[in-house]
Amino acid sequence: LTIQSVAIGLLLQYFFFISYFSGVLIGMTVITIYSSLGGIRAVALTDVFQFLIFFIALPIACGYSFYQLGSLENIVNALPDAHLTLLDSSLTI
Repeated sequence: LTIQSVAIGLLLQYFFFISYFSGVLIGMTVITIYSSLGGIRAVALTDVFQFLIFFIALPIACGYSFYQLGSLENIVNALPDAHLTLLDSSLTI
């Protein structure tokens, strides 16, 4: 929140030639009003959208890709060799 208020103050000072302190007050007032009136609804809509992507669109895309490639063996064979190892064997600890 502090970084956000500093950034808003500096941006308003740079673009609108108002004092830094006034820019912080204006910016944080706008953010507070937005959060109070419509912020929760926006967060809820974002969560619904993410649910649709992660639990519906991605599994369908993965299933379609699996269907197109034919089998897990074909998927593994299509990968570059560098993607088949977990750790680089040249690393020393």
